[in-house]
Amino acid sequence: MAEAMYSARARLNANQRHHGPNSPQADASRLDLRAAKLADAIKREAEADPPLSAEQRARLAALLQGGGSNAA
Repeated sequence: MAEAMYSARARLNANQRHHGPNSPQADASRLDLRAAKLADAIKREAEADPPLSAEQRARLAALLQGGGSNAA
């Protein structure tokens, strides 16, 4: 697990303890942890496979920016 994921998980745990599990702070921390996990998964996949073409990178970027299924 990447360092960013450890930090995000620690912030989530602290916010749940101090503000409650359903607090806005805990919700924001949950999203941060989800983003950190996604970034780690993307990094692992990108390092394991051959480089993507410019078109493939553009389609994936559109999905991450909210382009939905039209980008694929």
